[in-house]
Amino acid sequence: MIELDILLPTLNSENTILKTLESINRAQNKYKNLKVVVLVSDGGSLDNTKNIVNNFNSNLDIRIVSECDSSPEEGLSKAFIASKGEYVMPIGADDFISQDYFQDLVDVGFLSNQILLPANFCILRKNIDGEMVLRQKRSPRKGLMLRYTIPLPGFGWIANTSKLKHFIGPRNQMLFTNKYKYATDNELFFDLRNSGFSYKTMKNNHSSYYFLEGGRSRANGTHLFKEACEIACKSSKWFTLDIKFIYFLWLFWIKIRK
Repeated sequence: MIELDILLPTLNSENTILKTLESINRAQNKYKNLKVVVLVSDGGSLDNTKNIVNNFNSNLDIRIVSECDSSPEEGLSKAFIASKGEYVMPIGADDFISQDYFQDLVDVGFLSNQILLPANFCILRKNIDGEMVLRQKRSPRKGLMLRYTIPLPGFGWIANTSKLKHFIGPRNQMLFTNKYKYATDNELFFDLRNSGFSYKTMKNNHSSYYFLEGGRSRANGTHLFKEACEIACKSSKWFTLDIKFIYFLWLFWIKIRK
């Protein structure tokens, strides 16, 4: 039996959390030899989020492992410390996954020092009728640029738990540090790369991670890209000049769009 712990940070997520849990449940039910445990870390929700989680009617094992977290990053770190499964995966409370998302985990597998990424990251937006429609589909970046950038949104990856717990030892047992306010995903992925992890994209071309455009990153785009540029320049061993040039162009593009 393959055991996968899903790390789910929540905060006033009553409008989206049900769809997230339903997608996880459908994906788990597709594979008989897969056991999924959802570890919820709540930031102090004042709405119906925790009631929805506690009353979710399925064979999905859901546990609230922390409450009143100060940020999604802190919640993810706490949930990860509580994880005991062989593999771990973070997911956002307003995100969802395709039914065949775990096909590579079950049928193909990957090395302990690899980070398994979906074939597609699907960005959604709400139309004028309030319906979710596909805005853009992206594949994980490959080749040269993979050293400088990470796949969006920073969730949806699957990793070996024991290998990852060894990685967080020097980080005060935290997946995410407090060095940066916005580009926390960039910092984590660069540190993973520099500590010996590599990326592997799922062979199943239909595996998709869906998330809604906007959020904290979009609202603070200029600050995020400045931090991302600093992280990239500090963390990469080669081609520092082209990193700076690429991020300069991104910052310029953000400014002229405002």
